[in-house]
Amino acid sequence: MKNIYILLTGAVFLISCTLRGFSPPPDDDEAFTSKKRPSIFDVRQALVACGDNKPKAPNERQENANARVIECMFAKGFYFKSGWGGNCSYPDYRAKLPACQNAPQRPREGYYGQ
Repeated sequence: MKNIYILLTGAVFLISCTLRGFSPPPDDDEAFTSKKRPSIFDVRQALVACGDNKPKAPNERQENANARVIECMFAKGFYFKSGWGGNCSYPDYRAKLPACQNAPQRPREGYYGQ
């Protein structure tokens, strides 16, 4: 019984030693970057300019509002630090979201700007 307790305690400590530990995922301010290495303040300004803090249109789905903001950020030269290509990189979203209709094709993973 003592060995099981020690094993479980060790596993918990090992899991908590990841880079972010048990912290929540990063905010959009921290998730975006560009080749110019902007500050978080610059990223926040670009997000506001893209309509991140504005309410969505009355008949607009939340998925489309998110895709619209992400595509605007990509157009401004920003990209996700993780390399995620955004909602419009998925074929299902490209077909059904209006914000993705004119978006360029990009990979789902490994997209680090143009």
